[in-house]
Amino acid sequence: MKDVYDIAKVIHGATSVIPRPDGSLPAQWGELTGLDRTRAAAAVERLLMFPAQTPEHLHDVWAQPLYNDGWVCGEGYCSINKTHPSLVPYDQLPDTEKIKDMIWASLIEVFRPFYHGGN
Repeated sequence: MKDVYDIAKVIHGATSVIPRPDGSLPAQWGELTGLDRTRAAAAVERLLMFPAQTPEHLHDVWAQPLYNDGWVCGEGYCSINKTHPSLVPYDQLPDTEKIKDMIWASLIEVFRPFYHGGN
């Protein structure tokens, strides 16, 4: 498995069972928009290119494209209003969200040997 979409799908699957701060569950991979899948794959690729990322950095890599697209922190997740309860600085995240970032960091390292720069 070397394709960043495959890796993103596995990592998303592992973390999508953990509820957001508002209690909602993230969509399953097959329910994500193409843009959301592309964002996840792009994050995986960036993280694979730079070893030993901290969970804080992973959160920033995830949040920045959302901020760039007009998303803001909101009490609940809403794709129409572009609100997400986890769009806060890392130190303000609930522990469950920090655990998701730790899972991402760990799984990126697990998949690193199988990644060949998309070739």
